[in-house]
Amino acid sequence: MTEALYEAGASKPAYLYNTDSLHGYLQQNGYQLISTNTPWNAQRGDIVIWGQRGASGGSAGHVQVIVSNDPNARAISVNYATGGQTGTAVKEWNYDAAYDYTAKENGGSLAYYVYRQA
Repeated sequence: MTEALYEAGASKPAYLYNTDSLHGYLQQNGYQLISTNTPWNAQRGDIVIWGQRGASGGSAGHVQVIVSNDPNARAISVNYATGGQTGTAVKEWNYDAAYDYTAKENGGSLAYYVYRQA
C-alpha cells in the first residue's frame, strides 16, 4: 500500500508502513479518518485498515482500497484467499462479504478504520 500511495503522489515514505504505522502516513498525505468501527457510505478511493490500531501488525491487520461506491462496494487488496494460486495475489471482492467473512473468522468482530482523501 505504501508504494501504491507514493506512486499515486503521496510524499516519499520513510519506510514501508504496515497496518499500524500506515495511519500516520495517510494523515500526513491529506487523508482524514472518517469512520472507526461504524458503518459509512463507501466511496471509491477510501482506504480501509482492518485490525485494532496498535495491535494489527503482521497477520493481525489488512489494508484495502474501495474501488466502487455503495451500495455493494467492492474493494481491492492483496490476499491469500486463493491459497497462493499463481496470478491471484491481488483480488477485487465485495467489501461487505469480505468483512463479514473475516470478522466471523476473528470471533465475530473486526476493528476497522476508514480514511478518505480530503
